[in-house]
Amino acid sequence: MTDDLDISVLAKSWQQQPLLEDALPNENDLKEAQARKRKQKYLLYVDWAGASIMLAAATWLTATSSDFIGYFTAIFLTFGAVGTLWVSSFIHKPILHYANWSSEGVLKFRQKTCEFSLRYFRVAQFSCLALVIFTLVFWGMYLHSLATNGYNLLLFYSFVVSPLCLIGMVIFQSKVNVKKLELECLKEISQTFVD
Repeated sequence: MTDDLDISVLAKSWQQQPLLEDALPNENDLKEAQARKRKQKYLLYVDWAGASIMLAAATWLTATSSDFIGYFTAIFLTFGAVGTLWVSSFIHKPILHYANWSSEGVLKFRQKTCEFSLRYFRVAQFSCLALVIFTLVFWGMYLHSLATNGYNLLLFYSFVVSPLCLIGMVIFQSKVNVKKLELECLKEISQTFVD
């Protein structure tokens, strides 16, 4: 959920806006917001597809598993799918249903998308951490002979998924830092616009 936001251009744009609350922005003012809504809809569909894949994998594991690790993985995937559906309704839908396109409303839309992007990145960090913890639990079960099958899956999670998750956590943290700065700037612009 990246936003290419030029704060100085946005600030200049708001300084040139009329102070009437019902003044509607022109087509150029709305272009970025409309593009952002299209991107948000795409992200919503990607989340739904990911949740569907996780539920399908959980169902398959439940039907074909012969040991505890398969059932544990199915439970983990089910929680992941439910969490993904919750995040998609909590983060994406408010942006998709936003409808106040007055001058002040466009600024509030930018703030709202920035806030939701920040939450999205934090949830993504938490998901990465959950996968790393899952790998550690998987190792514990394997070493205590609770998981007799799944050595290849364990190696995959240990040497592919976990390192990618750790890298992802660092990348998401840098995005969180950028979003925090953008949000502070947007709040300042909003304050000067209202004053």
